[in-house]
Amino acid sequence: MSIITEPLRTVSRLADEAEHLRQDLEVAERKVDESSRRWLTGCINLGAALRDGQADVESDLRKGVEAGTFLSFAEEYRAACDRALKMYEKAMKGLADRTDAAEKLPPLVEETNQFIAWIDELIALIRRPGKTIDPALLPELEALPPGADPRFTSLEDLTARGSE
Repeated sequence: MSIITEPLRTVSRLADEAEHLRQDLEVAERKVDESSRRWLTGCINLGAALRDGQADVESDLRKGVEAGTFLSFAEEYRAACDRALKMYEKAMKGLADRTDAAEKLPPLVEETNQFIAWIDELIALIRRPGKTIDPALLPELEALPPGADPRFTSLEDLTARGSE
């Protein structure tokens, strides 16, 4: 009887182990699915943040902004867009089997590429060399002693006018 019962016990033990492994695999698949969903949501949120940033850039440009400050911000934003593109590429590879990722990630990549192109144009405009000025074209002005130029007023003139 031990000849038959030993293989039967082995089969039973292995079947139990296989069932535990199947359950572990189901749990792992649920965790992978949840992590994948959260990763895709993170990418979508990243896209929304980039759109908000673009709106802020456009608003600042409409209001007017100092070029040096804007250049620094634009370069940082450009680097952030590059990081976003890398994340999208990783997500497209890692989530290739998900149809929702295949639908949502390519538009984010395209939108980010368009924004990068726009930022690059702005950076190039700010960095372009200024026009050279030929000193021979500048008018010659004679120097006047302090207080003698009629185009300027003195503090005394201003306070005297206020007392009248």
